[in-house]
Amino acid sequence: MNKELIKKYWKDPKGHSLMLLLLWLVFLTFLIGIVSIANYFSPKREIMSQEKTSMSYEDIWQNFLKKDFSYTYTISINEELIKFEGKVVENTNFGYRERKDGIVKYSIEDDKTYEILLEEKNEVFNLFENVNAYLLDLNYIYEFVSKIPIENTDIVDGQGKLLYKYYGELENDKIKITVVVSNTNITNILIEKLDDKYVLSFY
Repeated sequence: MNKELIKKYWKDPKGHSLMLLLLWLVFLTFLIGIVSIANYFSPKREIMSQEKTSMSYEDIWQNFLKKDFSYTYTISINEELIKFEGKVVENTNFGYRERKDGIVKYSIEDDKTYEILLEEKNEVFNLFENVNAYLLDLNYIYEFVSKIPIENTDIVDGQGKLLYKYYGELENDKIKITVVVSNTNITNILIEKLDDKYVLSFY
């Protein structure tokens, strides 16, 4: 299109409006293209793409919730240190709780908690005294983070591990949950609520 034709269209009211519309369309197309390119090369998309080459994050969780594992839970509440260490085998949880008043051997099966002393089992209800037991329940944690809006989440690539960070509220207090994934395994879950810290390690 030569300059004379452009001038003719520009002076004509209908042609002027049409050319303005075309210019706006070109500008919007350019803007959308820039945003799309930025999103495509964003760290979050790159990390998610890496996941799809092996196992999706959802599949990693589902596999984790079904398998047997050993664990160490280190909990700091009001400057008191509490430690749970054990193993989950076929939905039965065997372990030891350690804190300043001593060590307790326990098992959790069929939704009941037992203290084991000299191989004798007695049902107890205070194993998780002063501890938020929900924050040790992996199914609860999974459901909780699944409901947090995506704008309140972040994904960080940390030296070969992916850190999924969730920011939400629990019992009217702010809570931060970090799920650490190495390859296709959840290795740690870090929970911070006020001054309380829960460090859950799996192996």
